[in-house]
Amino acid sequence: MKKLWAVLIIFAAVFISYAPAARNGFVWDDTALILRDPLIRSWRLIPEGFNHFLFIDATASDFYRPIQRLTYTIDYALFAFQPSGYHVVSVIWHALAAIALLFFAEELLSAFQIERARARLLAFTAALIWSIHPVQTAAVVYISGRADPLATAFGFFGLFFLLRGSTSSGARKILLLVSSGAALLLSAFSKESGLMFAVLGIVLLFWQRNWRDLFILIFAPVPSTTPHRDSLRPRRRSSDRSLLLAPSLNTRDCSFFH
Repeated sequence: MKKLWAVLIIFAAVFISYAPAARNGFVWDDTALILRDPLIRSWRLIPEGFNHFLFIDATASDFYRPIQRLTYTIDYALFAFQPSGYHVVSVIWHALAAIALLFFAEELLSAFQIERARARLLAFTAALIWSIHPVQTAAVVYISGRADPLATAFGFFGLFFLLRGSTSSGARKILLLVSSGAALLLSAFSKESGLMFAVLGIVLLFWQRNWRDLFILIFAPVPSTTPHRDSLRPRRRSSDRSLLLAPSLNTRDCSFFH
C-alpha cells in the first residue's frame, strides 16, 4: 500500500466518523475557553496568551496550554462564534494525529528490521483502528478537548522526525532533529501529558545508544524558548491583567449590564 493511500483512507474514515460533530454547539468549558476568553480575539494578544494559564475567567487551574489557545485564536479569526467551524478544526487535528501515528509506527517497526511494506500495513491498521475507536470521541467532538489531538499530533510527528533523523546524515539530520525537538516542545505546550513524548524520545535514543542525537534533541528547542522565558511563569488569574488586555476585558464585563 502506498503511503498516500493510507493517509487518504485515514482522513476519509475520520471525517465520515466524526462529521456529525459539526452540528454540535458550545458546551461546558467551551463557554469559558471561547465565548469568554478575550485573549483569542486579536492577533496582538497572542504573546499575552503565553503569560496565562488556560482558564482566565473561570475556576482557577494550573493548565498551561498556550498552543491550544493559539488554535482558538485562529478559529475565532475564521469563524467568530460559529461552533461548526471549531468542530471541523478539531476533527482535522484528530486526523493529523492519526496520520502522525501512522508515520511514527511505520518508522518504529522498520527500526526493528520489519520489512517496509509489512511495517506500513501494520502501522496503517493500528492508526486506522485508533482513529475511529469510540474512546477518542470526547477528545474530538468536545472543542475544549482539543488539547489531546494537538499534543498527540505534535508528539508522534516529533518521534517520527527523531527516528528519521537518527538514520540520516548531514544537514538533513540536523533539520530533522531540530524539527523533532520543536514538535515535542509544541506537544508539551499543547497539554501537560505531551511531556511523555519527549521522555519516550529520550528512551528511543538511549535504546539506539545515540548520544549525539540525544544532545541535539534536548538542546535544539532551547533558543526558541529563551525569548519567552517569562512565559514559563504564567499568571493565574486576571488580577494582573496587562494594559493591552484590560480594554477587551472591561468591554466584555460591561456587556452584562445591557
